[in-house]
Amino acid sequence: MQHVGQGDEIIVSDVEHHSNLLPWQMVAQKNNAVLKIIEVNQDGVITPQMLEQAMSTKTKLVSLFHVSNILGSKNDIGQLAQIVKKYGALFCVDGCQNAGYEMIDVQKLGVHFYAWSAHKMLGPSGLGGLYVHESIHAQLQPFMYGGGMVLSGGYQASEYKIFPYGFEAGTPCIAQVIAYKAAIQYLQKVDFVELKRELKKMVDYAHQALKQISDIVVMSVPASDHIITFYAKEYHAHDVAAWLDKHAIAVRAGNHCTQPYHDKKRIVASVRLSVYLYNDLSDIEQAIECIKKMYL
Repeated sequence: MQHVGQGDEIIVSDVEHHSNLLPWQMVAQKNNAVLKIIEVNQDGVITPQMLEQAMSTKTKLVSLFHVSNILGSKNDIGQLAQIVKKYGALFCVDGCQNAGYEMIDVQKLGVHFYAWSAHKMLGPSGLGGLYVHESIHAQLQPFMYGGGMVLSGGYQASEYKIFPYGFEAGTPCIAQVIAYKAAIQYLQKVDFVELKRELKKMVDYAHQALKQISDIVVMSVPASDHIITFYAKEYHAHDVAAWLDKHAIAVRAGNHCTQPYHDKKRIVASVRLSVYLYNDLSDIEQAIECIKKMYL
C-alpha cells in the first residue's frame, strides 16, 4: 500500500475481525509503519473523542468495524469519518456485520472504503463487495494480475482498464454474482425498520434469559440488535455448540476470528447466536430452553 510509509500510522480497534486486522499487520510490517490499537469503551464502540486522541499527523489510515461481529456494538461511522477527514487520512470500514441489516448510504457516511460480504446478507459464500470513493480510484494499483483486466496488452507493458474493471483479473465467480444479485433484489423489498425492531426483541429476550443462568457470561453489549455472544464457565463453547446442534439449533463457536480480543479477555472460546429475517422469538425460546437443559 503506497499510501503508508516508514513511521506512518494505521489505526484499528481491539475487536476487529482478523480480516480487518491481518492485512494491516502485513502493511505495517512491510512498510515499517506503526499499527495502533484502540480499545473499545464499555459500550463496545470507538467514540469520536477516543479516535481523535489516537490520531496524529502521521496517521494515514483508519480501519474500523461498523458493527462488531462479537459484541454487536455499532460505531457512529459518520462522526468518526469527520475526525479522520480532519487529519487527512483514509477511512476504511468493515461493514460485513451490518450490510444485511439496514440500507447503507456510503456517500453520506463519508468513508473512502466500505467492505462487506455476501454470505451475511442471504448471498453465496466466497463473494463480497468493496465501495471505493471516486477520489481514490486513480491512486489504487491492482494487487493481482490476469486476463480480462487489460485494455491493451503488450510484451513489455500493458494499458489497463479503468476502475473497477482493471482490478478484475481472470474469470470472475459468475454463478455467485448472479445469485448475489437475486439476494440483493430480495433484500431491497425488506422493511429494515420493522426487521430491526423484531430482531431487537429476540436479542433482548436472549440477553435477559441468558443472564438468569449463573454459569453463562454474556459478552455482547445490551445495544446489540442481531447477535448474542456468550460463553459458559463449565462447558467449552464447542461443547455448547455440539449440544445445540443435536437439537437442530445452529450457532457459531470459537473465537469468531477475533482471537486477540478473546486472548486479552482470557476467554478460550465463545458462542454466537445470530438472528435474521428467517427467525422469530420461538427460535430463541427453543435455544434458551436447550441451553438450560445442559445443566439438568
